[in-house]
Amino acid sequence: MSTKTTLKRIALVAVSTLGLSGLAVISATSASASVSTITIGTIPSARVGETVVVPVTVNLSSASAASDTITVMAKIASAPSTAGGQTANSKLGTNGTTGTTNSTQDPLLWVTTSAVGTIASGSLNTALTANNTDPTDDVSYFGSFDNTAPTTSGDTVAGSSSGNAGDVAVSTLNTPVTTTLLSKTVYLAMRPDVAGTYSVIVSAQRGSQADPAFSYVAGQVSQTVTISTSSSGPASVTLTKINESAEDEAFGSLIRVNILDAAGNPAILTSDEAINVTVSSGRIAKATVSAGAFTSVNPTTSTDGYLTKANFSNGMAFVNVESDADGAVTVTATGTGGLPTSLTTSAVTTFVDPVDLTATSFLSRSSTTVVASGWYPATAGTSTGTYYVRSTATSATIGVGFADIDDDAIGSIDVLDIAGKISGAPTTGNSLRFTKYFTTTGTTAVDTNTAATVSLSFGALGTGTTDGTHGFDFSIDGLSATFTVYGQTSAGDNGSISVSPSTIRAATGGSVSIKATVRDQFYSAIAGSATTITVSGRNGARTSESLLTDSTGAVTTTITDAGTSGSTDTVTFTNGTTGTASITWGTYTVGTVTVEGGSTEADEDYYEGYTLTSIGDRASGPHGNYQTFTATVKDSNGLVLSGVPVTWSVDSGLIYKTATTDYTTTYTNANGVATGYVIGWVEGKQTVTATWW
Repeated sequence: MSTKTTLKRIALVAVSTLGLSGLAVISATSASASVSTITIGTIPSARVGETVVVPVTVNLSSASAASDTITVMAKIASAPSTAGGQTANSKLGTNGTTGTTNSTQDPLLWVTTSAVGTIASGSLNTALTANNTDPTDDVSYFGSFDNTAPTTSGDTVAGSSSGNAGDVAVSTLNTPVTTTLLSKTVYLAMRPDVAGTYSVIVSAQRGSQADPAFSYVAGQVSQTVTISTSSSGPASVTLTKINESAEDEAFGSLIRVNILDAAGNPAILTSDEAINVTVSSGRIAKATVSAGAFTSVNPTTSTDGYLTKANFSNGMAFVNVESDADGAVTVTATGTGGLPTSLTTSAVTTFVDPVDLTATSFLSRSSTTVVASGWYPATAGTSTGTYYVRSTATSATIGVGFADIDDDAIGSIDVLDIAGKISGAPTTGNSLRFTKYFTTTGTTAVDTNTAATVSLSFGALGTGTTDGTHGFDFSIDGLSATFTVYGQTSAGDNGSISVSPSTIRAATGGSVSIKATVRDQFYSAIAGSATTITVSGRNGARTSESLLTDSTGAVTTTITDAGTSGSTDTVTFTNGTTGTASITWGTYTVGTVTVEGGSTEADEDYYEGYTLTSIGDRASGPHGNYQTFTATVKDSNGLVLSGVPVTWSVDSGLIYKTATTDYTTTYTNANGVATGYVIGWVEGKQTVTATWW
């Protein structure tokens, strides 16, 4: 259909947003500001005769002290009709009834600042003003008129062009904003009159719009909103347990309630329908919802919760269940009111008896070092406050330390799901709370603290960093800070490069092999990433090279001494961050080398008299049971030598290696000790030899 035809039929109906042609005027703060994008919020499920509200956020390019006006418009692009295969014609479509009006008692379309669709100022303005003059602030404005051309130019209706009546219902909404405004959210409200699919073009521009006013014109920033409605109610209800909890803990267990229609889409309740959720013991409380975001309520005394349409968003609601005793609690959801009682389901959540534990530390990441935990602090050197997990991660393990207590003690942490990624809530800005229990698992050898781990599963958090829309928070008894968790893209900039060996003594004119492993800020290997290797010092003339990290994040380079001036080199590996190794070239005199490992006594499997071990068939298979040897290297004065390459060889069997590391040559550490690993699978004697320089 032509744009003009569409507007002509629709204009009769409604007023403000979502369907016909609706308009909202927003005061922006910069004379130079322009509309950059329009973001459509979550489109909820829709049902004939029930109001559906869709958030529309207009994003501006800039803001300043100067005032400005941003005009937001919406017009129906298509609506259900018999010609389109639906069973009836919507009043909002081109086949709608001429003379249809929009009123407070029977609203069809309107624009509002209310997230629940409340009509601004409590009423709809039912008259058009001459020449499309803006109405009073904060009044939802619309017009309804016949399919006839205006008799004078002063009677031009919204959407008219070249003297032809556009017959488009219009609405305006003037909303004050602050001087720092960069975005503004208004709400398009619609009450579908027949089942089917409605398509609405939402557009915006800076300043007031010339004829045809109050509707989309080419070049404007726009988005299309599609709303599908059903005439049927819920056909199924399901309960999903988010967590199991400890008894008598605030907010306890969180349960998600989903209702679906016969087609498997999120269902919507009418005012005379409800879902009654009951518990076999304990107490229950239903979450509140505003603008699609849920807020948990701590259960007090109620044993049932009637969920009405006000408690659902996009076919979803939540309840919290608490219990004063350990054991299983059965949660049952049943249709009531206009819904059949056969619409029912149950789920079981379990409560355990906790111990009063007081945490002493958050062990998922050290306060001063990087550990393989998947956590990264927003502020370096801290172990509390804001943390990041990988933006694509779908789980995390929280480690908690306690003063020494018995193993298998039960404690709990409090979790606040904000982004809905744990609970499955459809929008951000939630305050869904629950308490998750954990069991202590053992003591550490260093400080005899008992440790516990708590695993959380969630949808990928992405990279949002705005407070109130980020991932989740958690708190632990004994630790004063609340831990705030965001998602962050994996990168080497905040990561680390470990170099081995990092300190080397090598013979003049010789060669050394150096391995660097690149990890991101979460201490995970970065594969396929270019790492630049440069040398400064004695061999500074060496051409820099760029190598791609392997699947384990490692690159290996060989430095060959070809210099003639100086005696030291610094080898630098760069990939977002840097790691270095130092080489001292020279002539070194080794005084003694002591090799240890294996057996030195005869028995039925071993041979007597060998300082280097003999390996019997008990060490079967290439990687089934490697044997460890050490070589301690000292100079003629009895001082240990670090960075000395030691090459290991065997007269049978093999030197142990992994997919990423060959232990044929290892280097002495700061204590002068090089470690080798050998394997064998044939019964008998094996001679292991350690060679240096």
